[in-house]
Amino acid sequence: MLLVTDRALLDGFRAGRPEALKAVYLHYRPRLLDALRAGFSFRSGEVWMRFRGYHSPFELEQAASEALARALLPAARASYDGLHPFADYLFGIARNLVLNELRRNDLLVPVGGDEELAPAAAGGLALAPEPTLEEREIERLLAAFLAEASPVERGLFELRFRDGEKQDDAARALALSRVQVRRVEYKLKRRLLAYLKKHGYLADVPRALLGAGLRSVLA
Repeated sequence: MLLVTDRALLDGFRAGRPEALKAVYLHYRPRLLDALRAGFSFRSGEVWMRFRGYHSPFELEQAASEALARALLPAARASYDGLHPFADYLFGIARNLVLNELRRNDLLVPVGGDEELAPAAAGGLALAPEPTLEEREIERLLAAFLAEASPVERGLFELRFRDGEKQDDAARALALSRVQVRRVEYKLKRRLLAYLKKHGYLADVPRALLGAGLRSVLA
């Protein structure tokens, strides 16, 4: 929560001031190393998979350094909304980096069938699937996108894609004509699609990982 609670540091971070970047780097690097060492579970379509973490100190250091370098790039600093924990944002970048590398080297394998992920029948410990960081990162990006949208666009998004209202009902609620709603909705979809592609999503993320509202927008 460092950047969420320290707004002066957040301003310096966004501006790329060396002292702010150094403070963020030193604060989050140990946590990132721990996360990459421990590994994570994730879902690919309907299958749960597991990255078991880096055991080689060289690979661990290389992955952490690359993730931090990407997180400190101007575009990444500008994309961070300052409202959600920066650790989640950083771990999302690291996670995507790891998964892309594993895909390139064809190293992704399922962790097992559903029966192996379910609670043990005779008092054994249950293996609770971890929530995917893809879902959390996509939701964060969506929130950041909507924060920059107009009040009408945010209202339309909530009515049409969160609540599932019809265009006529959304038009009445927003005091717009149906033609205006169609135009706003069309432009909103195009901008959101471009925004997500700009941040590296949709190409590698299965539609099953997207929330219902986001799937509706991209349908």
